[in-house]
Amino acid sequence: MKIMRGRMPPGGLWHYYVADGVKLEAVNEEMLQQKIFDYRMRHNIPIGNITRDLDDYYCKTWPDACHKEPADWMPDVPQFEEEPLMIRVTRWAQLMWHVRPRGGFELVANAEAERRAAICQACPMNRRWRGGCSGCSASVDHMLLQLRGQRKTSKDGSLNGCAVAGWENPSACHFKVDNLPLSEEQLGKLPAQCWRKP
Repeated sequence: MKIMRGRMPPGGLWHYYVADGVKLEAVNEEMLQQKIFDYRMRHNIPIGNITRDLDDYYCKTWPDACHKEPADWMPDVPQFEEEPLMIRVTRWAQLMWHVRPRGGFELVANAEAERRAAICQACPMNRRWRGGCSGCSASVDHMLLQLRGQRKTSKDGSLNGCAVAGWENPSACHFKVDNLPLSEEQLGKLPAQCWRKP
C-alpha cells in the first residue's frame, strides 16, 4: 500500500521513527526524506528505500490514509518492480566511501575518463537516477565529487547513472576497473560497446 500524497498525513507533521525513541519530523515529505537520509548516512545505516519505508510506516499505522497497489490486489502474481536507480546509486556511493583507501582512489588518466564518458553518454543504459528527494541526491553528488577528487569530464552534464551497474557514470568514468566490480550477470547485461566489458 502507498500513502495518499498531496495532503497532510495523519498525526500532523510528516514524521518517522529512525530508532527506538528517535523521531524525525518535517513540514513535508521531501524534507523528512532528507532528514532520514542524513540520519542513516551519519550512523552508517544502509539507505534502503526511504519512500517505501514511509509508505510501510504510514499504511501500517493509518491504513485508511493509504491506497492499494497492484501487489495488494493480486498478491499471488509476481511483481517485477526493480529497485529505483537512486537507491542503487546511493548504496554504491556509500560503499565506495567506506572502502576508499587512505589517500583516496587511484584514478585513470583524464583522456581515459573522457573516452569512457563519451561511451556512457551514447549508451542506452545511461539513465536518470535523481528523483524524489532532491536533497538526498545532492548529498550523494557531494560525496561522489569528493571521491573522484573534484575531477570532471566535458560530458558530465549528460551523464547519469548506469542502469546495469548501479553506479553514477560521471564518477565511475574516473575509477580503475579493479574498483568497479560487477557480477557475471551484470557483465552479461552490459551493452557491447561498454568500456567496463572485459
